[in-house]
Amino acid sequence: MMAEVDLREALGRLDTALTRERRELAGRLRPGLDPAAVAAALTSIGVSPHPDVVAWYAWHDGAQGPGRGERHFLRPSVNHVLGGLYLFSMEQALALREDAMSYEEDLNDPVHYRPAWFPIMMFPDGWLVCVDTADAAGGLHVWHIHAMHDMRTRVPWIANAATFAEALTLALNSGLTRADDFAMPEGLPAGTRVLDY
Repeated sequence: MMAEVDLREALGRLDTALTRERRELAGRLRPGLDPAAVAAALTSIGVSPHPDVVAWYAWHDGAQGPGRGERHFLRPSVNHVLGGLYLFSMEQALALREDAMSYEEDLNDPVHYRPAWFPIMMFPDGWLVCVDTADAAGGLHVWHIHAMHDMRTRVPWIANAATFAEALTLALNSGLTRADDFAMPEGLPAGTRVLDY
């Protein structure tokens, strides 16, 4: 059984790995938000101020890049932490959650995006990584509009944000070759270590 990991400590280790392995991104990280402001923003939209979401946005409020309110912000790729995972601001997360919540009403169809989920990162193909704020453990779920009927989105993808931060740190420290998006393995340089295919 794995010992429980403190999220703030895990994010500190992730910062160290980013500073070493992703210097350009580390230099673009915005300061974190005041925890009380994060909690107030969540409460204002009816989301429980889960400690993991508060700690995540108190760590960094995304990275410098396109306008803070833009909803399509996957570029520049310098803002990708690992394998295209994008670190966005609280403002962008609020907009993404609003979009996800609107699909069910617009499509008149259940899309399985739970109101208690709050996004913390996104894959380049649009999959949101969300903390379940109704779950005391803060299980992470992944969700995408094109997989709206996929019942696997109901099961936590990763136990919590601390475990996720630790996994990112381990991957950065492993010497994996960074790719900003999808890449065919046969087109990668010799010696490339592939994380997923």
